[in-house]
Amino acid sequence: MIRSCLILLTASLLVLGCSRPSYINVPNDGSDAAINAPNWDTTKKIQKSALAYVLSDSNLPGDVVIRFPEGTTEATAFEIADYLSAYNVFPESATPSDEYHVVEVRKIQARGALGRVDVIRPGALRERELVEVHMELTVWDGWAPEYLRVRNIDVDRIDPLLLAPPAPKAKPKNEPDYEEVAPAEDAPEDVEDAVEEPAE
Repeated sequence: MIRSCLILLTASLLVLGCSRPSYINVPNDGSDAAINAPNWDTTKKIQKSALAYVLSDSNLPGDVVIRFPEGTTEATAFEIADYLSAYNVFPESATPSDEYHVVEVRKIQARGALGRVDVIRPGALRERELVEVHMELTVWDGWAPEYLRVRNIDVDRIDPLLLAPPAPKAKPKNEPDYEEVAPAEDAPEDVEDAVEEPAE
């Protein structure tokens, strides 16, 4: 029994080792330890699996154009598009016609055996919606989607890294903290005279 468990554990570790658990950030968020390569083999596998899941959930009629992260080569774009050919997918450089749906890969992250891909697609409640595809590195299937989380937010107001809003701009040194407002011309000079006496 113990021997069988050890053999199974060793086999699992070997399979996971071949699948390369990784620390990935695309685009670069400034982390020195992260891999920021959109054309790396593991990054491509995560994108393929996540996009297939999103497209199967979206049911978009007609052609779909994928907008990939900055730095993605033509070879990578066409490789992923070919993998998703069942969904009539084209890379952005090969726009098929005047009418198509745009799906954008906004962010790719991996932390060991867990990952997440943020995708923007045409939305039901908004023109575009953000879809978080939560991924897991499995023993037999490699990178596979766990679940989707759809966020109906204004995607035009978020940046590629989904960071917090920028800090407010510094005020000039001589600018006061308040705005002086001149009194209105028809304001009463004496406040007491302007108060009506209650009727008896």
